[in-house]
Amino acid sequence: MKNWHKFALILFTVILVYRDSFTSAFFQDDKILLALANSNNPFAIIPNFPYRPISQELFYRIGYFAFGLNPIGYHFVLFAFFVGTLALIFKLA
Repeated sequence: MKNWHKFALILFTVILVYRDSFTSAFFQDDKILLALANSNNPFAIIPNFPYRPISQELFYRIGYFAFGLNPIGYHFVLFAFFVGTLALIFKLA
């Protein structure tokens, strides 16, 4: 990237905007998906629960194994994916 300073400015702005998300608790259906990740059958069907792709169930299962119930690890991994996507979009643009 020859315009790395532009990317650094965008990344700094994103970090500034989303800095509070690293310390926030789990939200909405996160607790249900974490309960499934902690159960003996993580692929159990919950009545009246919308369909979720297998990748989301695997994310929570691996995240629970790595971070337990600490939301900072989950938020950091999601932020790392976001930064990678941002870098790819910046490179394409």
